[in-house]
Parts: sequence; C-alpha cells; structure tokens
Amino acid sequence: MNVLLFGATGQQHQKLKEVVASDLMDLSPYASQLTGFDACFFCLGVSALGMKEDQYSRVTYDLTISVARTLARLNPNITFIYVSGRGTDSTERGRVIRSRTGWYNAMYAIAQPLFPVLKKVFPDSVTTTEQLGKAMIAVARSGSSVRVLETPDINKL
Repeated sequence: MNVLLFGATGQQHQKLKEVVASDLMDLSPYASQLTGFDACFFCLGVSALGMKEDQYSRVTYDLTISVARTLARLNPNITFIYVSGRGTDSTERGRVIRSRTGWYNAMYAIAQPLFPVLKKVFPDSVTTTEQLGKAMIAVARSGSSVRVLETPDINKL
C-alpha cells in the first residue's frame, strides 16, 4: 500500500510520500507527484473556537473536498480517510502538544491523570492515538462498512 501524506512528519518509508504544498487548494503544481497512491490520511483540521463560520468552513470543508477531488481524479481507486475529532485530546497526555488556547491546556492538565481511569470505565468513549492509527491503516487496507467511524468502531478495528 502506498500512502500519501500532506505535510512534513519527518517519517521516511519507501511506501510513504509526503507532499509539502504551499497552497492545498491548488494542487495542480504537484499533480505529477500525486499519482500511484492507495490511501490518503487527511488529518487537517482546526478548532472552531474564535473562527468565523466562513473561515472554519473553508478549512474543514472546502479544502477537504478540493484535495479529495484532485486525488480521486488522479487515483481513481484511492481510499481517502478524513480524520477529524469530536472532543479530542490530540496528545493523550495533555502536555506533548500545546494548544494556543490557554483553557484547553488547563483542561488537558486536569484530565491527564484521569485518562487511564476513563479508558477503563468508558472503553467505548475513549481511544488512543495508537488505536486510531491502527484503525486508519485497517480501513486503508480493507475498507469499512461504516462510513463514519466513532470511538467504539475505531477501538474494534
């Protein structure tokens, strides 16, 4: 499976291609680099907090659709995996990645010690980045009968 990532992760693998584009709304300059892929993990998103609706829609909808259409045209069999979150803590630890929103950081710090307990008490409501990553790979390889995966679906995969 050949996987396409937009952005620099620092990861290197013969089946992984990273494309750092200056404008994701116009991928035409990169078209020659965007063929031959089986999957795209589209994990770009922003918090709606403090954003106007049109700005938020441009990043979360317009950009996603633009990239998906371009990739589908260039790779008709591609699996496009859009990763978004609802109530997420992208760090699982609350300290590795810092939010620019102060009260988010405060909530992460308070919630961090509770994560293992929450995972045991509410296993269908909590997942880890490792489980998410494994689910993404499983869907890229085999697909899914469920179009929108929620936490229980991710944990099962």
